[in-house]
Amino acid sequence: MKRLLQVVVALFAVIGVAYTAFAVYANWFLPRCILASSQEAQSPDGKYFAVFEQSNCQDPGRSRATVEMGTLNSKKRIVWLDVKGTTDVRMTWNDNRELIVTLPESAVVKRYGPYDEWPQVIERRLPNQ
Repeated sequence: MKRLLQVVVALFAVIGVAYTAFAVYANWFLPRCILASSQEAQSPDGKYFAVFEQSNCQDPGRSRATVEMGTLNSKKRIVWLDVKGTTDVRMTWNDNRELIVTLPESAVVKRYGPYDEWPQVIERRLPNQ
């Protein structure tokens, strides 16, 4: 019985040390990021939504901005665009099957898709101001 108690105490000590080490690592060494959804647009028929999300991190290499689309009746989401160089992203629906994303000319965009059975995304560029 004494041996079992020693094993249990040792096990809890190891778990406590591991948890403390992870907490110190997460708070001191991992770059902190803040997730912000800055704009959301719903399709006229209410079936789809699009959102511009930004993840701003202390380490700029981990920061990310995306235009994502999803369906309102499920948790399914897809990424249409990775956006760099701007936070000025505007979205409007032209109709139920076409999302227009307006960005400055200087924005660097990586495009994904096309995705079958999803509305298309059209990029419009505005002159830099």
